[in-house]
This record gives sequence, C-alpha cells and structure tokens, in this order.
Amino acid sequence: MGVLWHAENAEGEIGRLEALRRGLEDFGRIEGKNIKIIDTFAAEQYERFDTNAAALVSLPVDLLFAHTQPAAMAAHRATDKIPIVFTWVPDPVQAGLVASLNRPGGNITGFSNVAVDLSGKKLQMMKEVTASSHLGFLANGNDANVASRSAQALKSAAASLEIELQVIQVRGADEIDRAFDEFARQNLGGVITQPDALFFNERKHIARLAIERRMATLGHVEELADDGFLMTFGPNGVLMIRHAATYVDKILNGTAPAELPVELPTKIDLVINNKTANALGLTVPPTLLIAADRVIG
Repeated sequence: MGVLWHAENAEGEIGRLEALRRGLEDFGRIEGKNIKIIDTFAAEQYERFDTNAAALVSLPVDLLFAHTQPAAMAAHRATDKIPIVFTWVPDPVQAGLVASLNRPGGNITGFSNVAVDLSGKKLQMMKEVTASSHLGFLANGNDANVASRSAQALKSAAASLEIELQVIQVRGADEIDRAFDEFARQNLGGVITQPDALFFNERKHIARLAIERRMATLGHVEELADDGFLMTFGPNGVLMIRHAATYVDKILNGTAPAELPVELPTKIDLVINNKTANALGLTVPPTLLIAADRVIG
C-alpha cells in the first residue's frame, strides 16, 4: 500500500502515521508481517504529490491512501485502476473525485471532513472570547475555489453576527508573516484559519506570530491547539484516519471502492489552550471550557 502524506517527513505526520497503522492492526494487518506500507511526503508542494503518486503507481502498489485533497487529486490523476482511499477532502464531489457521496463510482472513495457549516459557531466563539467584532480569515490561495467558498460561508455568518471579517489569501509559508502584519495593522481581535494542510504544517509559525501580535487563533484540528492556537473546532483527523483503515481492509479483501459511500464526520471536537489564553491576557468563558472536549493548561 502506498501513502501520500502532505507533510515534509514522518515527524510531521507522526500522529496520523500511527493512527493508520493502529487502524490496520485492528484488522490483523501488521506492517512488516502481512502488509507493506510505503510512505511518501510532499512537504505541501503540489507538484510533489504528482511525482509521488506516479512513483507509487509504477511500483505498482495494491492501494493508494491519500491524505488531504491535493494528495487525492494527484492519486486520481495517476491511476483509474488502482483503488484509492482518501481522507480530509472537503468536497469530493465538487473536486471531481467522486460522482456522488453515496455512489462514488470509479476506483476512489474515502472520508470527507465536510460537516454541517461550522462558520457561525467559530465566529461566535471567537467573538465571545476576544470581545472583538473585527476578525480575520487566513485562506490558502492555491485552491481558489475552496478558499472562496470557505470565505463566503464565514462572511455570510459574520454579517448575521455583526462581525467585520478581513480575508487574506496566501500561497505559501513565506507569505504568512505578511498576512499577520496586515491583520495586526487592522487591529483584529483574532484570526480563523482555513482547514488546510498548509496551515497545519505552519501551525507553530502561525501560533507564534499570533501571540506576538496579541491575536487569538482558531484552527481546524487539535494539533494546532497543542502547538499554540487558542482554540480548534472541527472533525478529529486522527480518528478519521484510523477509521479509514476499515475501507482499506474491505478493498484489500475484494470490495470495490465504488461500493463504499464517502463517509462524513460524526463528531466535532472543541479544544482550548488555556496557556495561550493566559499569554494573550484573555479569559475563556466557563461555558466554553465546560463544552470543550479537551482543555490544555
């Protein structure tokens, strides 16, 4: 089995690497014993996804596991024969990966991170914690369609909550400092980041910039809170990957991907980093602390 990860190396994906292997072990598939796993890393460089996917297909492998939409798109371009299981793809239908969620068709299926729109809840929590009605949204301009849809959802929710939202798109890690300089110039109370691999990879960098500029941050998966974001609110990525091993096992046992509907998240986690709140001089309301799945510090 070949795996397309988005991080630079195994250290950057350690929790997800472990989740995939533990998930496979649940079905008796032990690495080095009865399954071989070939990991590849793209360092969030889109062309590397295609190079890595082509290399895995040429081996060949029996299945491709693709984490994040750029990885899934590269796998899809590389083969229409080898089965593909994806995770963390916001809208696989719109991306052209599957015909529909219930009937994927073709050689690909997986697990989407799309859930009921969380935009309003994210903005409401940020406004409650920061007492600010001026917030920012950091988007990845490498996928303009996804960035635009995410920004529009937040803008719609912001209007109803009387929040002014400043949207800035970046295309790489080297542009993030500039974005936060602009956010700081506009005296924002906090920044929400788009659920995207770029911001996952740059989570420590973003957390440091935000704390230095006295801005709260809200991200999409708990690792961001572990590394300094004030809050995260979204599906649990590690649990999603471990659960995705069920599809890997079924496909390796002969089930066609077309027969397996794309699954959606069933649980949304709220994680709060109280250490970051203290560093920012903020007090997280008790109602949010009680609602949190985990509180750090």
